[in-house]
Amino acid sequence: MTKELAAAPELKLSLRRSAMNALGRREQSVFELKQKLSQRYEDASEEEITEVIQRLTSQGLQSDERFSEMFVRSRINKGKGPNLIRRELEQQNLPPAMLEQAFRLNPCNWQQSALQQLQKKYSVSDMQEFALRAKATQFLYRRGFDSDTCSKAVEALKTQTKGA
Repeated sequence: MTKELAAAPELKLSLRRSAMNALGRREQSVFELKQKLSQRYEDASEEEITEVIQRLTSQGLQSDERFSEMFVRSRINKGKGPNLIRRELEQQNLPPAMLEQAFRLNPCNWQQSALQQLQKKYSVSDMQEFALRAKATQFLYRRGFDSDTCSKAVEALKTQTKGA
């Protein structure tokens, strides 16, 4: 029994060290940290993990707000659309208000972003073929853009062909 009591501070120290290492690489949500620590330390109770994460949060070392802002910014820079970004953030169990705040802090012209993604993958001459226009629309849709944005971006690329 005394070995278990002596192991508890060491376990909490190990949990904290692992959490700090993860946070040192990039921002992490509470949900992500709980998952990672639970997988790595199977002998740790949920209460111990939660206690360590709450302490990191109270010290300002972990922040779901920072995580969501960084996540949205990162995905926008990778050319992902708002629907995909929102779905990925919802998987982190973040409150909807926090998601909206992250989008407000990272404004994006989604139409322009979709067009840029198309221009990377398709040439303007590709847009003359119906089958390739359909593939381009599906490509954008899979990247998280809504159907209206997809069709407008494909049409914009198609009209660039006429002007060339």
